[in-house]
Amino acid sequence: MLAFYFNYHKLIPKYYASKKYVIYGLTNFVLTLFSVLVIDFFIRLSYYIAHLNRDHSYPLNTIFNFRHFDIESLEVIFNHMMPIILAIFISFLFYYFSEKKKREKKETLLVKAEKDFLISQINPHFLFNTLNNIYTLSLASDNKSPKAIMQLSKMLDYSLYGSKKEKVSLKEEIQYINNFIGLFKLKDDNIKSVSFNFSKANNTLKIAPMLLIPFIENAFKHGNIEDTKSGYITIMLKTKLDNKVLFTVKNSYRTKKSVDNSSGIGINNVKRRLELLYFNKHTLSIEESQNEYLIYLTLEI
Repeated sequence: MLAFYFNYHKLIPKYYASKKYVIYGLTNFVLTLFSVLVIDFFIRLSYYIAHLNRDHSYPLNTIFNFRHFDIESLEVIFNHMMPIILAIFISFLFYYFSEKKKREKKETLLVKAEKDFLISQINPHFLFNTLNNIYTLSLASDNKSPKAIMQLSKMLDYSLYGSKKEKVSLKEEIQYINNFIGLFKLKDDNIKSVSFNFSKANNTLKIAPMLLIPFIENAFKHGNIEDTKSGYITIMLKTKLDNKVLFTVKNSYRTKKSVDNSSGIGINNVKRRLELLYFNKHTLSIEESQNEYLIYLTLEI
């Protein structure tokens, strides 16, 4: 026990954790020899007490009379050393797994903090785009402004409270996407070429909140949906085998659109979230042709 606690609390943190392996090995060697001497002393003491009960003249110096070095001595030393070495080994295992658990807990806290930060970035980004649309409606003295504000209120309710959940149902995410599309359409009655097909989606499946909307925001922001003749946005969401989500967004765009030079906070954000939340369980493909932008995302739930 002495070897275990001394090694666990003192030697490993001070020398092994600091990569002073030679000092750590030598110190453990000294600790083992010292422990063997202590064990041998207490065994001799117990023998002395046992003999003293039968023979009061039993000499005291037998406690300190170390054996001559022979095969029997080697066997005794080996028998004494084994529990010490085992105690040191177990203390090392205890330290290794306790440190691993601490690292995992720290990494979990860091990941959670980064996820919360990334979600907090989504709300202002979305709010900025939506308020621009409502501002446009108000300038035109359009009576759709109150309806737009009401829709925005519902969406903010989801983005503020839904985003605090670890997972939400696809049904909730679909409703949010539909509200977003509807809010954007209020800006211009001529915008017709926007389709969202989710008929083959299992609404009960759970995904991370606010995960899909940045791709759709990107399509509206950088696409040329305002061009009623050639502009389009096609969104498809479906599920397969009850554990896979397939999501595609295809939109037309103009290369000379001024907003294309702005930073893509939404896409960079969602890429990082995918790495954190669906590591090795997602594929993201972004293809860009002359006049079309295609995003293809698969998730394993």
